Amino acid sequence: MKYIHYYIFFLFFFIACKENKTDIIPCVPQTKVDVPLEEVSGISSSFIDTVLFVKLQEPQNTFRNLDKLKIYGDTIYILDERLSKLMSFDKEGNFITQYGERGRSSSEYVRVNSFDVDKHYVYLYDDASEKMISFTHGGEFVQKVETPFLGRGF
Repeated sequence: MKYIHYYIFFLFFFIACKENKTDIIPCVPQTKVDVPLEEVSGISSSFIDTVLFVKLQEPQNTFRNLDKLKIYGDTIYILDERLSKLMSFDKEGNFITQYGERGRSSSEYVRVNSFDVDKHYVYLYDDASEKMISFTHGGEFVQKVETPFLGRGF
């Protein structure tokens, strides 16, 4: 849980507004926090000039680890492999949905070890059951596809 703040920290200095304007309007709501970059280990001030933080409005007991983070459009996707949870948040940090849940049915998974996102679906890979499960961006189950191989990630 301690390190999730660092991952969110890194997430938002890689996001930029789509247009360069002299009158900058932030992509996400901001609160100014003065953090000398020299005090953050592993960060070079020659590499970063602006840091934005987004506080996630997460449901209770959401994360143990942040294993994979992906931004697609205005949505932040976060995978915790230890808890086998994939959740999404909007750019303001509001919780959107969790994709699937543990179990043995077609729409459930035993262990999620990776995911990917495109304009149509969110794809979870269950390496324990060797299957790919597709969901809508809203979290509705679409289909499962069994894989004749063991995948390690996208």
